Amino acid sequence: LRVRGLNETLFLAPLPVYTGQVPVSRRNFSAMNETYLELGGSNRGIVEQGKILAFGIWLVLFTAFVFPSLVIIHGVLFYPENFTNPLQDLLMFLKVSTLVSLGAIFPIGAFIYGMLSNVRTLAKSYPVRFNRQRREVCYIDDTTHRVLIVPWESVVAWVA
Repeated sequence: LRVRGLNETLFLAPLPVYTGQVPVSRRNFSAMNETYLELGGSNRGIVEQGKILAFGIWLVLFTAFVFPSLVIIHGVLFYPENFTNPLQDLLMFLKVSTLVSLGAIFPIGAFIYGMLSNVRTLAKSYPVRFNRQRREVCYIDDTTHRVLIVPWESVVAWVA
């Protein structure tokens, strides 16, 4: 690592060090074995995005249907004098909460659009492959599809 002013230059040419432990990383490594290490080019975050989407949909359904029912049941059990016609009150509360929950269509739609466009973009990109045995880095440009293979010692990466 070389620091000049506000710039940092990271040289990717480490010597292999055997630790006896299985390599584990939380970085975006799409494939890792004894021969090569691939960085990027996968849709690893799609499961987490799907979980967030499912949580949002369940939250909207809860707000639209379950919450009004629980409020009316609570009112009928603890304040029966205020709820002379609980079925009519429930239907009115369901109409209001459903209309309010319809406002969530736009944020959920925007999330789905962002998730699917990100999947399409990541599917078109190529990973950077670090070959451990030949000590070379293979990079494929996404627009020109030009393959660039260089030794590790000549690769310079800028970390922002």
